[in-house]
Amino acid sequence: MTMAALLTLVVVPLTVQPQSIEQLYLVNSPIAGGLTKLYRVEINSGSSVANLYPLPAVNGLDPGEIPFTNVHALAATVDGTKLYVIDKYINTVKGGTGQLGYYDLSSPSWWVIDYVKYMGNIVPGIVCAAFSPDGILYVISEITDSLYIVDPNTAIATLVGEVKNKKDDTTVNVVGADMVFAADGTLYFWTNRIDAPRGLYKLEIPDPIPGTVYGTYIGETKRIPDTFFFFTGMAIRANGIGDLVGSNKDNDEMIVYSKTDASLIAMLPMYLNGSQFDHQYGDMTVGQLGICTRTIGYWKNHPWNGQTVTICGVEVDEELGMQILWDARGKDFSMFFAQLTAAKLNTYDSSGVPVIDDALAWLCSQPDIFTKDGELNWHKSFDSTEQKQEASAYWEALDYFNNEYHCE
Repeated sequence: MTMAALLTLVVVPLTVQPQSIEQLYLVNSPIAGGLTKLYRVEINSGSSVANLYPLPAVNGLDPGEIPFTNVHALAATVDGTKLYVIDKYINTVKGGTGQLGYYDLSSPSWWVIDYVKYMGNIVPGIVCAAFSPDGILYVISEITDSLYIVDPNTAIATLVGEVKNKKDDTTVNVVGADMVFAADGTLYFWTNRIDAPRGLYKLEIPDPIPGTVYGTYIGETKRIPDTFFFFTGMAIRANGIGDLVGSNKDNDEMIVYSKTDASLIAMLPMYLNGSQFDHQYGDMTVGQLGICTRTIGYWKNHPWNGQTVTICGVEVDEELGMQILWDARGKDFSMFFAQLTAAKLNTYDSSGVPVIDDALAWLCSQPDIFTKDGELNWHKSFDSTEQKQEASAYWEALDYFNNEYHCE
C-alpha cells in the first residue's frame, strides 16, 4: 500500500482551538422532582469508572443546578463554551416548560432564551439535541418523531422532517435517548423503542428541507446476559472522532460502544464524590468538536494520567508504554509501535478511526508480533524489504495524524 493511499485514511476534524482534556457532559433530572443538574464526565480508563463533577454554581443555586426540572436534551456548542438545554414539555399537567436555556461555561452563568416553538406552538417531547460541526442546533421530538432546526438566539424551530427507517420507509418511533454529531459531520441517533427497531442509526439530513430524515440502522449494543441498555443520552469520545458513550439509567453506568457496529466496548459505573451515582433521566453531549493531538515526544515526557491503550489484545500501561516510546527507531517495528501508541492515547484508545484501525489490523496480522512469552515484540526486525516499506507507510501516516492537529 502506498503512502498516498494511507494518508487518505486520516480523519480530518474541524479547525478549532486545541485542547488537551476530553469534554463530556451529563445532565440529570430527578424522577421524583427537583432541579436538574449538569455534570462534567471524566472517564478514567485506569480505574474503569466514570467520575462526575458538578459544574460551578450559578444564580445562587447549588453547584451544577439549573432552574429547569425536566431536561432530556443537552447540546454543547462546537467550541465547547456553552451547554444548551431544553426543559421537555409534554403538557401542563406533566410539567416541563418547553424553554431553551444555556449554561455559559466561560462565565459561568445561566441564561433562558424562550419557548421552543414551531408555527407558534411549543414543540413537545424534545429528547435529543446536538450542534452540527457548522454550528446548527438540531433537536428531535419523541411526540412527532421529527427532526427540527432550532435558532439558539430565538428558540424558533424549523421542521427538517420525519425520521424514517431507510430500509422500509417506516417511521422510527423515537423514545428517549439522544443524537450526536461526529467531527466529520456524521449524525448518530439512538432510540430505546424496541419496535423502531431499538438501537443506533445514522441519520441523513435532507436537502432541501422539509423532507424525510432517513436513518440507516447500525445495530443494538448487547451484553451477556442479553440485557437491554436504556440510554438517556449519547456523546462521542475524543472530541468527535472516537467511540460512542451512552448514559444508562438502569445500572448507573456509562456504556462505551462502537459507532461502526454498536458493539459493546466497556461498562463504566458512574461515581460522584466517591460513591456510585444514581442516574435517573437526562442527556449527554460532547463539548468542543475537533481533536487535539500530541506527538510521541510529548507522550514519552508527560504522565498518561491513568490512560492505557490496547495493542493486538495486550493492554499497554504507562510503564510498558514508556519503554515502547523511548525505544522508537526506524530500523525495526519499534517506531510503528510508538506512533500507534501515541495515536491511541490521542484518541482515548477509541475504535472507528480509520488510520489507527487499519494500521492496527495490519500490525496484528504480521508474524512474530508476540514473543514466545506472549509479550508484544516491538523490537521485531523486518522480514523483507516489502514488509519494511509497508510498515513505514503505516507509521508515517500515524506520525502525520499525531502531528496534524498538534496541541499548542
